[in-house]
Amino acid sequence: MLIPINFLLSLLCLLLLVKRWRAGWVWRMLLLLCLIHSLNAGIGTLLNSGGWHRLQPITGAMLPVAGLLALMEQQGKPLRYGWSVLPVMLMAAAIVGLPQAIDVLMPLIWFSCAGVMLFSLRRGGDALPAVALERSALTVKTWRMLAMMLIAVALLDVAVSLLVYVASGAGVQVLLFCGNLLVCAVLSLALVLAPENDTSPEPTVPRQPETGDRAILLRVEGLMKEGLYRRADLNLALLARKAGIPARGVSAAINALCQQSVSQYVNGWRIREACTRLRSEEGSIIEIMEEVGFQTKSNFNREFRRVCGTTPSEWRKSSSEQTELT
Repeated sequence: MLIPINFLLSLLCLLLLVKRWRAGWVWRMLLLLCLIHSLNAGIGTLLNSGGWHRLQPITGAMLPVAGLLALMEQQGKPLRYGWSVLPVMLMAAAIVGLPQAIDVLMPLIWFSCAGVMLFSLRRGGDALPAVALERSALTVKTWRMLAMMLIAVALLDVAVSLLVYVASGAGVQVLLFCGNLLVCAVLSLALVLAPENDTSPEPTVPRQPETGDRAILLRVEGLMKEGLYRRADLNLALLARKAGIPARGVSAAINALCQQSVSQYVNGWRIREACTRLRSEEGSIIEIMEEVGFQTKSNFNREFRRVCGTTPSEWRKSSSEQTELT
């Protein structure tokens, strides 16, 4: 059961590595690690060779670190490599000099990376400035799910170690099977998060002097009135570049003065225009949805209900009835 899963995942990693080669070197490294780890697990089980298993702690330690680096890159944070090399060096030293420490180091690395990921995502969609606003909430949920899976893998690793030391290994095979499936899920989720292409930066706007929240919001509102919200690829980083203000400043101003996330703020502008057009035009709801900046009907309906308390079709019907009465 385990061997086909590992080799099928290896094939998936290889195909995605070729398809998403332009996603950036961090993502290439993560996909390559997924390929090596899954392939090594399959070959090691097939050959029952200790030599293959000695490599697994190394790739196992590198996977969550690479995942954290990928998240940092998606957040637009500077990548610092000193701390990322340390877990791998510690694991290599443990393999050579103190193999018993592997059982402590491995879950510690996975717990630590998962904790940092969850902490860095605490601001929700605003924590991913380079992701299109329409996709930011879903992307944050996916990253959080990945972090929780890292914690689950670490807990399973701790449980396996306890069974080995306390119960002479009884039940270890079942936990290893569950752990293997969970690792496959972690890798698959990481593959889903990998971008199709390396996003090229927008032309930069000269940075404006630091101003108060009110002035920042007025500048953002000016961009909204120009129709910037209609861009389907709009994200916090692009909005900040257009405003000439750091992304954190834009996010903080909207949070403080509007009590909304950047995504909710922009979608509010989109919904208001959609309402106007639904009242005055005969075009289909899908056409209006796309023209105001939404890409998916599900997100449009959800945001429309959040702002207006009803669906677009119901709102259009009630609006036309009120017009007839007047």
